[in-house]
Amino acid sequence: MDLIADHISHRFGALDVLDDVSFAVGGGEVVAIVGPSGCGKSTLLQILGGLLQPAGGQARLRGHPPTDSLNPLTFVFQDFALLPWATAEENVAFPLLHARISPPERRALVADALRRTGLSDFRNAYPKQLSGGMRQRVGIARAL
Repeated sequence: MDLIADHISHRFGALDVLDDVSFAVGGGEVVAIVGPSGCGKSTLLQILGGLLQPAGGQARLRGHPPTDSLNPLTFVFQDFALLPWATAEENVAFPLLHARISPPERRALVADALRRTGLSDFRNAYPKQLSGGMRQRVGIARAL
């Protein structure tokens, strides 16, 4: 499955943030988006992830996601974006609440993601009880 940025432009008021950005990322390819603060990296990622509509152009996926994929495109937020009233386990389970999977399947997926990120022993901890690195790993587990 490929991710395609097709002539994406965006502005905030009079400030042009992105101007005619185009590229494709092939399945399995690793790409880094780098630049100084305020140059539009986060805006571009929000557009690619479907959280923000571009002023011009489009982001699209080409091909079919893996058959076991519940969400073909996900990312980890810079600021963790965890629900403070939810445990680590509940934060990881959140994107699965409306997936067409059974509760036992959902619990197994969450347990596996927590195990893979070294957070099994912290499943019942709230974000305020976790270190910054552990909060980031909850975000990674949620993306998994």
